[in-house]
Amino acid sequence: MEGWSDSSHASECSRLVWNAIGPSTRARSSIVAKASLEIRKESFGFSLRISIWIFQHSPNVRDMTKIFFTSDLHFGHKNIIRHCHRPFATVEEMDEAMFFTWNRKVAPEDTVYVLGDFAFESAKRAQQALDRLKGKKILIVGNHDKFSGVSGWESVHDMLTLQVGENRLFLCHYPMRDWPGKWHGVIHLYGHVHGNLIPEPGSMDVGVDVWGGAPVSLEEILEFINPFAPKPSTQSFLRFRAWEP
Repeated sequence: MEGWSDSSHASECSRLVWNAIGPSTRARSSIVAKASLEIRKESFGFSLRISIWIFQHSPNVRDMTKIFFTSDLHFGHKNIIRHCHRPFATVEEMDEAMFFTWNRKVAPEDTVYVLGDFAFESAKRAQQALDRLKGKKILIVGNHDKFSGVSGWESVHDMLTLQVGENRLFLCHYPMRDWPGKWHGVIHLYGHVHGNLIPEPGSMDVGVDVWGGAPVSLEEILEFINPFAPKPSTQSFLRFRAWEP
């Protein structure tokens, strides 16, 4: 966005200001340039002054797109209410509650990573749900997902590694005891177990049964993660046979 604007403040002074805003190579910021041309009437004639400012502008939080994670929504799955003790009388009530909590939190420009089991073995139900949910949606495939012929996913993956701010993440539907980059600070996010497994240090379950039915941000997740602290092994734990001489 750029252009000149007249900001004259007196008859003796004519001032034009040029503003330009362009994208920065850094995330969540922009380069702002301002130039002013000032012509002032003096006793000896006219004076001319040109000023240029260039600085980096960081928008406030409300201007930033956000990234969320979720898993195991099981849209259209009646029995999940009983299996996971969800507080609903019908599957329709459950689905509507998840639509509401998702759309209340997620804006159209935000991105949501769904770590599997979006809808219960139904491409039709998955399509119906996708059409009602805000944001850009990326699927990490779970054991109940039917995505062939379904439109609305930005991309579909079996597993995925990505960078969010200063954090490197490894996404998979299934929880792992060891994962790529674990010893180098990579955080593992998963689903599948519906909160029935204590997370390994450095990992977290992002399923809706853990987080009250809503997608969750990385900032929220980090508040509950027990960090993985690498320690040198001083003992061998699993040995069925001794080394032969």
